[in-house]
Formats: sequence, C-alpha cells, structure tokens
Amino acid sequence: MSGDASRYVLPPGPADRSRFFIPEHLTALYYTPGYAALSLDKRRRYNHYAALYLNEMFVFFEDVLAETVLGALLEAKGPGPFASNGLKERLERFRWEERRHTEMFHALNKAAAPELYRGGEFRFIRASGAARALLDAAARRPRLFPMFFWIMLLQEDRSLYYSREVLKDKDALEPRFVHVHRVHMADEAGHVKADDELLGLFWAPVPAVWRRLHAA
Repeated sequence: MSGDASRYVLPPGPADRSRFFIPEHLTALYYTPGYAALSLDKRRRYNHYAALYLNEMFVFFEDVLAETVLGALLEAKGPGPFASNGLKERLERFRWEERRHTEMFHALNKAAAPELYRGGEFRFIRASGAARALLDAAARRPRLFPMFFWIMLLQEDRSLYYSREVLKDKDALEPRFVHVHRVHMADEAGHVKADDELLGLFWAPVPAVWRRLHAA
C-alpha cells in the first residue's frame, strides 16, 4: 500500500513554544478551581505537557489497535470474510494511514520537546511489559475478542472531536499541531466507516453471553 506521504510531513523547524499547543478546554486542569489562578506561563507549560500526552495516547492506541488488530486480520491465511467487497483494500489503506499518523505524532513531539524525547518515544504513557504482552496477545485475536473494534471506533470518534476543537482555534495555536490535527481528521472519518463495517462482520454475530463477558 502506498499513497501521498508528503502531507504527513511537518512544516520545518521547532515548534513555537510561545503558543498553546491545544485548546485549554481539552485539558483536565482547565476544569479545576485553581486553574484560573495560574500564571500564563504555567498554564502554557501545562498545556504543552497535556498536548504531548495526548499525542502519545494517539500513538499508543494506533499501534495497539490499528497495527495489531488490523495486522492480524490482514495477515490471516485464506480470503477472509471481507475479501470480496473491497473492505480488505480499505483496511490496508487504513493500516497504512495509521502508520503515517504514528510517525507524524512522534515527529511532532520531538519538534515540540526534543529534550524529552531523546531517549524514547513515550514519556507519559508507560505500560509494563506484562500488561503490554497481554494486551497484544488479545489484540492479535480480534475474532475471539471483537470488543477491540468498539475500542477502535471510540478512539477514532474521540480523535475526531479533539481535531475539530483544535481547528476551531487554529489561529491561536501552534501551527504544527494544527497541521497534524487537520491531516489526522481528514483520515479518521474514513476509519470510522471501516470500524462500523468490522463491527457488522465480527461483533453482530457474537452471542449475547460473550458480549456480556466482553463488557465485563
């Protein structure tokens, strides 16, 4: 799968730290009584950390869900239940785009805080080896654990909300963050449609008792 990778490339240069990275209302402390009493510098610095964490969250779930879950479906032997209606090709595109998103969010964090990301790509989200191994083992079996398609849909929908809010405030925010969210939002709408198709194929036939177990 190939496509126009140029739109996933960030504008050159470091991020402008004099600007907020994301709208303040997308951060948790914004809703606490003490937030308004913070200085502009402290609010902006907190905003930067919150935005970096948000980028890590996107990367973590795109890796676990899109790469692992979609990889398991696409690499399974045999034609699969979606081979005849073009869904397989759309999932290949889906997976390719999510890989570009991962690269883009990693590049954005390094442009925004190179001192934090010299030693690795995660500073705020850290899963133990055992937890990650268990999660990956389940994600590689999406037919047995079709709840992952719901999680994918929820994450895609959540990311659309974040991107819409960033674009509403685009003139006040750091341009590289606006660029990334614009590109991300353009792809996510198609991903939501693919998630809905996957739910129809793999969740709809699941017996009620197995659905309850997934919910638990």
